[in-house]
Amino acid sequence: MKKPLIKKKYKIALLVLLIICIASYISSVAILYNSGYRLSNYKEDAKKFLGFDSRFFNAETWFENTIATTKQAKYTINKDIDSINIISNNSDIRIYPNNSNELSLEFSISGKESIVKDFNSKEIKFNKNGGTLTFNTENLDSSINYNTINISIPKSYNKNLTIKPTLSQISIINLNLNNLNIKGDTSSVELSDIKATNVDVETLGDISCTNSNFKNSKIKNDNGKIYCNGYFGNSSIECYSGEIDFSFTKLGSSTSISNTHGIINIYNRGNVSDYSLNAKTRNGEIIALNDKTFDKKIYTKKFGNGKDILSIKSTESGVINID
Repeated sequence: MKKPLIKKKYKIALLVLLIICIASYISSVAILYNSGYRLSNYKEDAKKFLGFDSRFFNAETWFENTIATTKQAKYTINKDIDSINIISNNSDIRIYPNNSNELSLEFSISGKESIVKDFNSKEIKFNKNGGTLTFNTENLDSSINYNTINISIPKSYNKNLTIKPTLSQISIINLNLNNLNIKGDTSSVELSDIKATNVDVETLGDISCTNSNFKNSKIKNDNGKIYCNGYFGNSSIECYSGEIDFSFTKLGSSTSISNTHGIINIYNRGNVSDYSLNAKTRNGEIIALNDKTFDKKIYTKKFGNGKDILSIKSTESGVINID
């Protein structure tokens, strides 16, 4: 007769241990529950320890349905408003002009039912301090899956606009401004048909500037692509390891384009004739197709009177293409 794998006395011992474990677990849960312990009380500690974002870890709303809602607000833009500030976390922002004298805002979110209910109970507020009008979503962003902000600004408004986003996609179209300032983390920025005296954009994501007309500009990111088309005036365009496409229709007196790694593409789209081009790379390559120049480390050329300076530099291993 074949011997059993586990002797009977050991089976009984294991069964007793299992019963003790189950009883201990049930009694522990009962004690913790009666003492007021809730898993949700420790969600902030869990978030810090495990690196969870509260939008994804919330024991209280885990099994709730996800729904969507939209809130609207308006503010009359008088002549005393000289700056508009938008401060937002996790929001996709779209800004465009309107033909009225009011700033019109739509804030749409999707999230768990209780979160949306709490959102609907709050009022969208604009804070006016002197000549600065600020909209801040800090008191509205809480465990939201996704949210968007649509803002239309009076077409006649031509002063200052500042956006401070986090984890956002920014789109601004057809505005005429004095100063435009956008600085945010892991955001992408798209500017189309923007005319401005001073533009300062710095982010980690992609930057696209189409049909631009900037008197002075500073554009910088880390790893995303930078696409520039139009006039950028006295400008500094800088990227660490992404690709830069620079298509100019005219130049300011000083234009500087640089990266550490990646490709820089330069296109003269306006038949600009009076400028000096200076290009340099350390370990990369310079290609100037019109001159049939290949595999160079330094390239200089003067066009016309050479009064405007276009400087291109790749400090490490970038490739510079000049068309």
